[in-house]
Amino acid sequence: RSSDLAQSQGGINVYPNPVKELLKINSDRWKQESCKVELINSSGKTFFQANTNAPEMQLDVSKYPKGFYLLKITGKELLYTNKIVVN
Repeated sequence: RSSDLAQSQGGINVYPNPVKELLKINSDRWKQESCKVELINSSGKTFFQANTNAPEMQLDVSKYPKGFYLLKITGKELLYTNKIVVN
């Protein structure tokens, strides 16, 4: 099972990072299952949360405080985390 998770990391593109306005997320894996997308700041506060199975989404972070965030995407067979910097 863990090998499935490791391979799924490569199926998700998140850019640009650092980001000022629009964070773009795309994945061909979302066609198979709905995933939960969360953006959490360094104190653990969730700034964004949504469920999606669209192959692409854009997240407007222009009104979020600057700093480090954790982007977390979870599905049945998917666990992706990445540090995002909002400038």
